[in-house]
Amino acid sequence: MSPTDLPGDGVSAMTAADVLASIDNRLSRATQDFRVLPTGFSPLDEVIGGGLRGGDLFLLAGGQGTGKTTLAFQMARNVAVAGVAACLYLSFEHDEINLLTRLLALESAQPEAHGDQGLKFRDAQHLFVAASRRGVETVAALATADPRLTETLRRIDRYQERLMMLRASTRTMTVDAIGALLGRIQEKLDKPIVLFVDYLQKVPAEREFLNEGDRVTWVTEALNELSLQHRVSIVAIAALDQEGLRAKRLHVHHLWGGASLAYEADIILMLAEKADAIAKVYYEFSPQKVQTFREWVVASLAKNRSGQNLIDMEFRKRFMFSCFDPNGGFVAEKLVDERTYQ
Repeated sequence: MSPTDLPGDGVSAMTAADVLASIDNRLSRATQDFRVLPTGFSPLDEVIGGGLRGGDLFLLAGGQGTGKTTLAFQMARNVAVAGVAACLYLSFEHDEINLLTRLLALESAQPEAHGDQGLKFRDAQHLFVAASRRGVETVAALATADPRLTETLRRIDRYQERLMMLRASTRTMTVDAIGALLGRIQEKLDKPIVLFVDYLQKVPAEREFLNEGDRVTWVTEALNELSLQHRVSIVAIAALDQEGLRAKRLHVHHLWGGASLAYEADIILMLAEKADAIAKVYYEFSPQKVQTFREWVVASLAKNRSGQNLIDMEFRKRFMFSCFDPNGGFVAEKLVDERTYQ
């Protein structure tokens, strides 16, 4: 049975039989449409139904220094390691060498590698600087002087073809350009793709807008359409508005772009320093606890279209290795409610 043509506008509607046939076709081609891709973070995967899905828009927001790029890039690494999908990390903030240096530290810190004795982010930076001064011409040659780097490179080799990085231009990397790039990658790899955008508000629009809010709304809607068109998962870091930058406890209305971002997104995860987000009653008589809380970030699930929301999780920082401990937990303490609980 063919789609039913609606008069006048050339739009076609699908019958139930057409939809079932389309699903059969997708299943037979084993596409990513129904595949769930774990982020590698627990209990985050548990509460979002196992992981990322094609067609979903996942927004990640938080204050300065809470680890948004760290969390997103670690997710990309975890998805690539699993082997089922490939990841494209578009960064408007960091170049490819900075991201690769983060990856060296992240991989070196894995428990099965070097753990706490691994190659820290600063160590990797210093290695490259020293190598340029000594005239070392390849990373492989540099690795002969540090066994931690040798092991880390070996581990990255397992998935390096499935993790792509690009320093994106705020003038040319429009949503249309991103879509064209995704199309080429999908044709080449024939794998599910997860797109990471760092960050959403820096994606340029194809046309002019009267104000920044309208532009952000248009970009968000366009990215959502892109995720559905290409059946890719999109994880985008979102900036906060001025009120959000000052807030101790973040909410969806603090996103720069407001209601449009909240409506378009399928999942919204908000990061906050635990020391700022915890109610004062937990440390006012034990100030030393504040330092312990500073080692953690609270990740609040503000929206989850496919499951539970308003869930507060916590993950321990390991920022010297450009990562988090992926095995987190649920927050046991009461968080600040800025209206009733100071």
